Amino acid sequence: MKNTDKIAQVGSLCGGWILVATTVFITLDVVLRYTLKITIPAVYEITEELLMVCFIYLAMANARHVAVDFVVIHLPSSVRKKAELVALAIGSIFVIGLFIGAGYRLFTSVRLGEGTECELGYPLWPARLIVMVGLGLLALVQVTSFLREFKGRSS
Repeated sequence: MKNTDKIAQVGSLCGGWILVATTVFITLDVVLRYTLKITIPAVYEITEELLMVCFIYLAMANARHVAVDFVVIHLPSSVRKKAELVALAIGSIFVIGLFIGAGYRLFTSVRLGEGTECELGYPLWPARLIVMVGLGLLALVQVTSFLREFKGRSS
């Protein structure tokens, strides 16, 4: 088994279990709310964080992005390769821009000491860090795909 297969397997397992835990958490909150009139404090914010982590793991497991190629499949091979290369270049620039923006937002959040306004009142920087890491991983995949395509190898 290759290392990438192991990473994909671990990522898939982690993402799946986090998704199950999130579902159980939300279900428990709803059942408690409607049967005993009790709510779990900050369930909305906690499930947001769990879902962000879950989707990072699931993205690692798939190690590729979603592609919509219904237009380029009808182009001649040489034109299709160039169009895919241009799309990967534009996508790389866009995701790197998002990554830089998320980093700026993270450092601003830390500097200002931003926090949630829920009962728990926890800081926002961990969630912003998760978003930045996720965008960094996506940028890495995008740039790697671009470089592979540029060198003439299939990703």
